[in-house]
Amino acid sequence: MLIPLAPWMRVGGSFGLYETLPSDTTGGFLYRGYGTGALGIFLEVAGSIGTWKRVGTFEAGGQIGANADWAAYQYTNLFFFYPELMTEAFIGMRLAALKALQIRLALPFRFQFRRDLDYSFLAAISLGANYSFGRSP
Repeated sequence: MLIPLAPWMRVGGSFGLYETLPSDTTGGFLYRGYGTGALGIFLEVAGSIGTWKRVGTFEAGGQIGANADWAAYQYTNLFFFYPELMTEAFIGMRLAALKALQIRLALPFRFQFRRDLDYSFLAAISLGANYSFGRSP
């Protein structure tokens, strides 16, 4: 969900579900997998990098924000909480036929403050969709 603050700046909230699978014991160690639910808030800045009239407008930008994660280890009754900071760079296409919808390719990076690990981070490539409520950008 994105709420416009200015033509180039939006604030938003997020909800995510993630699953980390257990490690392979053939490597000599076992790490239990866990499932996570996350709620977050972020600030996004973006600008137009081109328009293709029949298809839509192309954007590039970034986000910075924070998440609260609640996780449960697999095969146990253990639950844990950890906060995380996130940043993300993206390129997106806002469709001409439905301006409130944006298809997005992103590079998210999350640093997780977990008590069970010295360092924990997530880096990925993601493909997703964002929908803007209210007036279309």
